[in-house]
Amino acid sequence: VALGWDAFADLLAGAAAMRLALVIEPPYLSSDMYRYVWDGRVQGAGLNPYTQVPAAAEVEHLRDAAIYPNINRADYAPTIYPPAAQIVFWAITRLGDGIIAMKLGMLVFEALAIAGMIGLLRQLALPPTHVVAYAWHPLPVWEIAGNGHVEAVLLGLMVASLWLLARGRTRLSGCVASVAVLVKPTALLLMPVLWRPWDWKLPAILVAAIALLYAPYLSAGTWPRKGCRPATGFAISAFCRAWSGRSGMGHWSTCASLARYWPCSPSASASDRTVRPLPPSPDWDCW
Repeated sequence: VALGWDAFADLLAGAAAMRLALVIEPPYLSSDMYRYVWDGRVQGAGLNPYTQVPAAAEVEHLRDAAIYPNINRADYAPTIYPPAAQIVFWAITRLGDGIIAMKLGMLVFEALAIAGMIGLLRQLALPPTHVVAYAWHPLPVWEIAGNGHVEAVLLGLMVASLWLLARGRTRLSGCVASVAVLVKPTALLLMPVLWRPWDWKLPAILVAAIALLYAPYLSAGTWPRKGCRPATGFAISAFCRAWSGRSGMGHWSTCASLARYWPCSPSASASDRTVRPLPPSPDWDCW
């Protein structure tokens, strides 16, 4: 059935209303979102979410009555979410620390996915109104708006990758798909669609994305050695603090300082396993 633009706009508005009605409600079917907020909070404090469980004494000062009691496996499991997801959690919690902010952040990614679906349908000469089949489906309404699942980020990146592919931007499409893999590995299912036999560029892009996005978290699991301590801090927080206070060529000196950074300190003993935030100054000497 063909839809007029007025009816199409009304249906999209109805889909948005369904989602917004669930934003203010606590998660009903899953507690995963509390871990998202916690991971973002830990990173905002300059700590590495892969190194400590939420029940650890070192992060006691970050606990509250709204988020911490609802975190699943808080006493024995550090985070399981890959680095691209972690960066999203960190970014959203810089805007608001709580489940409403996290849900709104996920809805932004879903809105980008819906916009990408409309663009894809137009690119394929299909009616853009077909996107209503997704927008009104109860599964994304409950799982993204209701439970705030990180699949919204995955969906937004995968749709963006396919949209870029349809426009002939193959390498950029591969970059976006590689980031999606580091939100959830299920995005690897998209890679055969993008890869051409004997083309080394896509595997190289994926490996580069893995190396780049895992780099800020290298302090997780660092083997203790003389002069070093594992889990010293979270490099992205330090980078942003340093970057915000510099301009011009100062940015490049900041990058050079961070490139030299490794999770160690001349004053730390090999037995020192305490998690500490990075120092506020970017000018470290960590060799």
